[in-house]
Amino acid sequence: MLDFIIYELQHATFWVGFGSVVFLAFVWWQAGDSILAALDKRGAEISAKIDEAGALLEQAEAAMADYKKKFGKADADAAEIVEAAKEEAKRLTKKSNDDLKDLLARRQAAFDQRMNQLQVQAQNDVKSRAAELAIGALRKSLPEQLSAKSLSALADTAIDDLPNRV
Repeated sequence: MLDFIIYELQHATFWVGFGSVVFLAFVWWQAGDSILAALDKRGAEISAKIDEAGALLEQAEAAMADYKKKFGKADADAAEIVEAAKEEAKRLTKKSNDDLKDLLARRQAAFDQRMNQLQVQAQNDVKSRAAELAIGALRKSLPEQLSAKSLSALADTAIDDLPNRV
């Protein structure tokens, strides 16, 4: 074992390690308090930041709860508005249907009245045309069938009967 120690004392690696340990011990002896103070200060800063982050987290959670409450109310309000809009749409649809039915009924009545007027007018036109044709036919056939004396008597009878017909 002594050979091992002597062998180690002759290598540069041993002396580099030994020198490093001595250097670190000297640095610790000289600056140990300031290093510990710096570490304590850094720990205190980290602790303060953690406390601040905790406070921010609490504020964020409170804001989140407030927003959830507001959004929950907004969702309820939106659902209420949608329901009211549906009811209004149903009411307007029913009113529009009723108005359309009334309009169609009025137009149908006007159409029926106009059709009746046209029918009466057509019947009157047909009667008038038939009377014209009958008179025309009589004018052609009566002079051939009746004599002038009979025609004169017939005209006198028609003229005498005229006040009774008017």
